[in-house]
Amino acid sequence: MTRRAFARRTQNRQQEAGTAGMQPDFSDISFNKDRQRNGAALQAAQGLRLLPVAIVFNVAALVLGFGADASSLLGIVATLLTVAGFAFGAYGTYLCMDGFGWAGYINILIVASLLIPYVKIITLVVVFAKTVDMMRTAGYRFTLTGKIVRQER
Repeated sequence: MTRRAFARRTQNRQQEAGTAGMQPDFSDISFNKDRQRNGAALQAAQGLRLLPVAIVFNVAALVLGFGADASSLLGIVATLLTVAGFAFGAYGTYLCMDGFGWAGYINILIVASLLIPYVKIITLVVVFAKTVDMMRTAGYRFTLTGKIVRQER
């Protein structure tokens, strides 16, 4: 059946039913009013998966750094963990703050604070907590395995 024949057939059925020319009624359709908040939470969740890894790497580098005087191998491992922790932390916080919608200079300030040895762990924990809080208000639950589950209300 061609498209034109199908359209004529449908129009004939509508005329028989008396509904020809009537507009469809969409009054009972409702849209999600929290669409922007949900989108931001899901976008921030991508970075949230990287933040626990960055925290663990930075704490391990800090602990291994105390033993770096005894062995040069510990110093090399601590340096590698520090670089990896910074990379995971910088990219994770960038993704999280992209979901927050903060200004660019705040992103630069927070990423720059990841270069300061003890401040970076505090910064990562604060960004992690704010992101989890934002996800909870949007109705999502985050587990440490990285799975994001929609909470039933």
